[in-house]
Amino acid sequence: MRLYVDRLKAKLREEQGLTLIELIAVLTILSVVMGLIYSTITFGLNAYHKVRIENSLRDEGDLIMSSIITELYTFGPEIIEQEQGNTSSILLKSRDQSAQNLDAVEKSEAVAIKGETQKSLYIGNEEIGIDSDLSGSVINLDCQGLAACSSGLIQIKLKLKQSYGGKDHELMLESKFGF
Repeated sequence: MRLYVDRLKAKLREEQGLTLIELIAVLTILSVVMGLIYSTITFGLNAYHKVRIENSLRDEGDLIMSSIITELYTFGPEIIEQEQGNTSSILLKSRDQSAQNLDAVEKSEAVAIKGETQKSLYIGNEEIGIDSDLSGSVINLDCQGLAACSSGLIQIKLKLKQSYGGKDHELMLESKFGF
């Protein structure tokens, strides 16, 4: 090893420079190493963005599902019905009886996915802000063939989509729960 280092020092002290073959060998090795470094960095960045978008889609799906379930339990509907002609909206209905007034006042609230590009989730009049496109998402009510019911099954199919770098990333979520 010492002999090699001494030869290298002697070669560096000479002022002759490198031969063409040595220069080509160094450039070839350098280009291969730089290509590997570039491809590793590019692959790492692409994987990072893909994971970030998938996590964002998963977080939004969880937010939407928990918002809908929370609204169902806090509103406490007596009857739930599918909005006429709309597979992405259900109506929650409840009768509010106060001690002073014997008349039952019906109050209702909608859980809907709407908008021109279906990028909005509405619970009542409140919009839940999300970044994903919800087109293709559905909220269905299974009431054994009835239009409205006090107990049944709500089926939610969310199709979340985000675009990054000219590519669409999609996530499908399905949930069924009884009320």
